[in-house]
Amino acid sequence: MRSVWALFLLCILYFISEVESECNRIPQGASGDRSAVDENFKILIDGNPTTYIPGNQYNVSLSCPNGLKFISFTLALEGEDQSPIYNGLDMTGHFELFDNTDTRFATGCENLVESTNTNAKARIDVSWIAPKQPESGCVLMKASVVQHRDVWFIDDGFLTKRICAEEIDDLNSLTPPLQNCCACDEAKYEILLERKWARNTHAKDFPNEAWRTHLGEIIGASHNYNYRYWAYGERASKGMKELAEHGSTRTLENEIRENTQNGQVRTIIKAPGISYRRNVFGTTLANARVDKIHHQISLSVKINPSPDWILGISGLELCLSNCTWLERKTLNLYPWDIGTDSGPSYMSADEAQVPPDVIRRITSSYPSDYRSPFFDDSGAPMKPLATLYLTRKKLYIRECEEDMMDQDGPLECATHPWNEWNNCSARCGPGLSQRMRSYKNPILAANYNCDRRLDEMRQCQGTQCGVDAEEESPNADTGIEQDGSSFGVGSMAECELTTWSEWSPCSATCGKGISTRSRDYFNSRARARCMTAVRLPLEEQRQCFASDCGGTITDNGEFDDLPQPDVFGETNEPSGKSWNNNAYNKPSGYNSLDNSHNWPTTIQTPYAPMDTPNQHYQSPYSSNDQGISNYNEYGTDYTTPRQMPYFTTRLPALGSRYNDRPKDASNYKVVQDYCFKKPEASTTPCLANPVTVRNYWFYDHEDHECKIFTSDNCDENRNRFRTLDSCLATCYDPQLNLERTENEAMDLYEGNANSNMANNYNQGYAGGPTPNPYYYGAKRGRYGT
Repeated sequence: MRSVWALFLLCILYFISEVESECNRIPQGASGDRSAVDENFKILIDGNPTTYIPGNQYNVSLSCPNGLKFISFTLALEGEDQSPIYNGLDMTGHFELFDNTDTRFATGCENLVESTNTNAKARIDVSWIAPKQPESGCVLMKASVVQHRDVWFIDDGFLTKRICAEEIDDLNSLTPPLQNCCACDEAKYEILLERKWARNTHAKDFPNEAWRTHLGEIIGASHNYNYRYWAYGERASKGMKELAEHGSTRTLENEIRENTQNGQVRTIIKAPGISYRRNVFGTTLANARVDKIHHQISLSVKINPSPDWILGISGLELCLSNCTWLERKTLNLYPWDIGTDSGPSYMSADEAQVPPDVIRRITSSYPSDYRSPFFDDSGAPMKPLATLYLTRKKLYIRECEEDMMDQDGPLECATHPWNEWNNCSARCGPGLSQRMRSYKNPILAANYNCDRRLDEMRQCQGTQCGVDAEEESPNADTGIEQDGSSFGVGSMAECELTTWSEWSPCSATCGKGISTRSRDYFNSRARARCMTAVRLPLEEQRQCFASDCGGTITDNGEFDDLPQPDVFGETNEPSGKSWNNNAYNKPSGYNSLDNSHNWPTTIQTPYAPMDTPNQHYQSPYSSNDQGISNYNEYGTDYTTPRQMPYFTTRLPALGSRYNDRPKDASNYKVVQDYCFKKPEASTTPCLANPVTVRNYWFYDHEDHECKIFTSDNCDENRNRFRTLDSCLATCYDPQLNLERTENEAMDLYEGNANSNMANNYNQGYAGGPTPNPYYYGAKRGRYGT
């Protein structure tokens, strides 16, 4: 009996040894102990992605950028999470072979590729199909190589590549915004919204009458870089308020449509809502067209029932920095509170929020109110209410023809015709093709600061799958030669880039600034060859808006990947080309939704001399006989607590309450004296009940700019305005017109014009340099330092 058991154990051990030998990852021809890591050999993935999209195909190579060769190898896939709950699921994806000359699948061992011979190799290429399950997590690619019999490496250094599933949160995975899209082609996208909001996924306080729950009508637009009809940190427009509170899209659609005429918007996106269907994830479908001008999209949809909650995206970038269009994108959508209704739950009664708040993201910890259906004491991540799928359905090929301005430009900037498009950078799969041209007279063009584009890239598809590079015709034009081999087969792998550095801090502490990040080639010796073949950017810049301007609106950095709007609800500064040469033109529409600034082409007639009385001045204690309301936009009295009879010993300066009211530029024809007094911090406590603190504008006569400061509702400073418009109209515009009068009079004086006109410029206050009304400086009041 013992002999039978011994024989059985021997069979088991033999079977185990056979299984281990089948999946042995030690490469063929290796002997002795593994060598110490030297990080010469690397696993590279074309494009150097740090995340993968489930189900996508990626080109993977094993090589040594320093020119060393190896004789054999193994390449395996492993899931980082080995939990038994994932048994039976595809958690690693699988390899596919380009050719069978140097690569084959190991017999009886899943997801292991090995060499077919011991010939010297510079590189091997395979294709990896990423796992399709979104919960696949991270995948490890592990390699072993034999440089020669006694020198071999396994898993160390760059022989292990870790790549994780792409985060599909609507904030964390947004494509970096591009101010200028270089894609020549146009694209059509299919937009699919799938509802995930149901009782079994969001059980807390889910409405008892489930049939009442639905996602409202989708509305959105494809638009340019500057346009936003809603954004984090901004206050909602009237159209957004009606959408979020009542589900009505009419006003918002009209607001968007107004911006189609000025070129801000190309396509208005509309789709029906998604009603409740038991045990079914409903969907709705829309389409959008984008081009190199209108390369971003925004969407919004009301959550019903809710006080003022929406789902949506704002300024999603579809254009890539390599001049191509995003192929597909998946985003999980979470609720946003637009700040016009203070109700905390689905079925809350209408309760206007006074004053309105800015648009904020709802999370499991914000608002910190147990009545919120999304609040969780543990802070556990919230489940998405919907998922948005964007798929590029069609490309409309457009040649990158020069625009009319370029064609009619100066002769000094004339260029030679474009070269032919060069070969695709990838032999198999997606890649890039480039063409170039040059100035006819480079020295003259440099002297005239010509800025015409001299190189262009477009997407291409490598078709030489399964063809060995050495079998190609030596006369074929495959790119730049490197060590006697073609550049075309693995240019992207050899030219692997480091990951982008972190974005630098904003160059401004308050308002608009610039943030930069950089990267470089792993193989610095190949930089020149790589940049000649496919010129990829090594540095990027983006606009940033610093929010350290006082007040209670904070930015903790969690929205750095989004295009940052101004947190005070004002418009962004336009690009440099929008600032025309006329220094006296006044921008119009400071609070417009499209962030566009149309400059007048004519100069207004100067205002009357300074001795003209201010016809709109009114004492805060006089009767209102001019029809001017004593109530602000929130329906509350402008009178501050220090103006009330109870505080008669602390009366404010005359006219203080009128400063909070927006004024037209014609209201004041002279510069008011209080415009030359900066706000001063109060040393006495505010006795108002309640005390409210907010941001105001004041005019800084030294810098000739309207700036922001923070104060309470007891502040008696007269140089204090609720809106930028009020500050500009009361102080900035009269000062600007005075300077314009001076300059016009000086021009007439220098031209021997009428001497009386030449003397008029001395009236009023002396001006300084041309003010910039869009400077968002910071100044602290009562609560400042």
